[in-house]
Amino acid sequence: MLLPGHGTRPEDLLDVTLEDWQRVVQEQADALRRDVAQVYLGGFSTGANLALDYAYAHPDVAGLVLFSPADPLYGEQGSLRICWNGQDEPALMACERGEPVWYSDWGYREAGKVHARLTFNPYFDWQGEVIAGVMGGSDPHAGEPPMETHRVPREDDQEGSHAL
Repeated sequence: MLLPGHGTRPEDLLDVTLEDWQRVVQEQADALRRDVAQVYLGGFSTGANLALDYAYAHPDVAGLVLFSPADPLYGEQGSLRICWNGQDEPALMACERGEPVWYSDWGYREAGKVHARLTFNPYFDWQGEVIAGVMGGSDPHAGEPPMETHRVPREDDQEGSHAL
């Protein structure tokens, strides 16, 4: 399903509320229950958070498939990291020992650096400030990305890796 305001024009998000999104998740879960015996929910980013929130309130949800949820276990301050990132065995072991890592997309390698999977949005706080500025009528360009996040350009695309 596509959440109201998503996948269209940015201004379509102006009149959408969290409650609108929660209502749509409820409606879709109810529709799914009419067709199957066990309900599994999934989502990406905001959708993952909505599915998780719904499952907390509905213990009959059989399982979740969550991609990039806001999860305090992962990310810059998290206690867990995904070390299998397509790198060689010594780098994998260094990550698992808790050595400093660079967070990056799957398979990204750079000599002399240990990479863990990028499981969080390093610009989340900054993006939230920009959105709050737009919604509040202030200058949306006033915020800056957090200083501890560094963008390293990649040759094959512009995604980059993020250092911690």
